[in-house]
Amino acid sequence: MALKFYLGLTSFVLSFFAVFLNVLIFRPVFRLAFIEKKSSIYIIAFFNIISDLLQLLIVCLYLSPNIMQNDYILTGSQTSVSNIFVGWIFVNAWYIECFVQVVMAVNRYVIQFVFISVFYVFTWIFFEVFPRVVPDDKLEYFWVIALLVTLNASSNSVIFLTCNKDVKRSINFPWAKNKIHNLTVLP
Repeated sequence: MALKFYLGLTSFVLSFFAVFLNVLIFRPVFRLAFIEKKSSIYIIAFFNIISDLLQLLIVCLYLSPNIMQNDYILTGSQTSVSNIFVGWIFVNAWYIECFVQVVMAVNRYVIQFVFISVFYVFTWIFFEVFPRVVPDDKLEYFWVIALLVTLNASSNSVIFLTCNKDVKRSINFPWAKNKIHNLTVLP
């Protein structure tokens, strides 16, 4: 019981931090995509952020408490309408993410495609393999899937926060502002 509680708590903290990162870049990416119309990558990233936020909110507010409580928090039944609805939202966000992967690959945005795809593929592999290899009494190993979903859903925001100077400029980080200022000063 204690192990599952701590795994759920860790999942909650990580997914909450990932939600924070995605919310942090949501407005700058929206502005760059639809107001300034800077590049098509921002449009792709915007829809990726939406699907990431849906997945992260489900991990943070639904899956993590389920893991901590070791039961379904909404009704206690796996086949209840509310649990099926949450699963439906999660799967549809996953399909949006899958579509965005294809668009990103076609447009050759390599950095984002590689990082997001690695976590996406590993999540899918673990999701398919674990039910066949993990014994019924060791369900806590499925926590790895929640961790990979969190990493997948936060990779886009981490890439934008670390590699994209337009997003950094929009957020106005004090440490990024000096670096950007030094890069843009004319002699």
